[in-house]
Amino acid sequence: MKEAAFDKVANAYDGEFSHTAIGYLQRKEVWDYLHQLFEKQEGKTLKIVEVNCGTGEDAIFLGKRGHRVLATDISSGMVQVTSQKIAENGLVEQVSAQVLSIQELGTLKGQQFDLLFSNFGGLNCLSKEELKELAQVLPTLLRPNGRLIGVIMSSFCVWESLYFLAKRDVKNAFRRRKKEGVVANLGASEIHTWYYSPQTFARFFSNTFQLETIKPIGIAIPPSYLNPLVVKRAWLLKGVKKWEKRLNRFQGLGAWSDHYLIDLVLKK
Repeated sequence: MKEAAFDKVANAYDGEFSHTAIGYLQRKEVWDYLHQLFEKQEGKTLKIVEVNCGTGEDAIFLGKRGHRVLATDISSGMVQVTSQKIAENGLVEQVSAQVLSIQELGTLKGQQFDLLFSNFGGLNCLSKEELKELAQVLPTLLRPNGRLIGVIMSSFCVWESLYFLAKRDVKNAFRRRKKEGVVANLGASEIHTWYYSPQTFARFFSNTFQLETIKPIGIAIPPSYLNPLVVKRAWLLKGVKKWEKRLNRFQGLGAWSDHYLIDLVLKK
């Protein structure tokens, strides 16, 4: 079961991703985009629901900026770690955490949010059919002009393909292309994962949302499993950071990056 798989890695997740050099750099690019969006809101307090919140790094970031956040995850282990961070940061009035799967979002009907947010592949746990169902539920949860901002794993990653091709592993070099998805390793467990191009993902929501923007996340910065390669070479870490800023201004590169941020606005 998905929840059991994520429970097993909850206590190790920050050390293996969030607090690594690559994890920090990729997350900072997401936070920079959110910060610019919040500045346009001119100090307005947003009500946000986060799905697949993981260990709560983003919920804490959002709460510290004055927004009210409901952080949800299918894993009770992840929610436990998130709840601990909420208490440690003195954010119990701003942020709450709840065990809730994406498929159960409909139980929140009656509440109205300004933003549904999901970072680093949370929505890649959904099949095409499940994404279509989500597209039908969201308009009942979002206020007028509400947003869906997701950070999605792309169906092609140039870094990943070059890495596996260098190892003569053709099968894994293009594994993200598989329409039926792949079984990805999560610690000692396995999770069925689907990869979507920006155009395909946006199409699932096109009836009720309009596309605001796409931002590559990890076009110069490599996937997290290459962190050991990067941190041993200070010049490389500095270089990918510099080039990420230059390249992620080009929306089209979202189809080539490790992840891409997609910002969708509810149609009037």
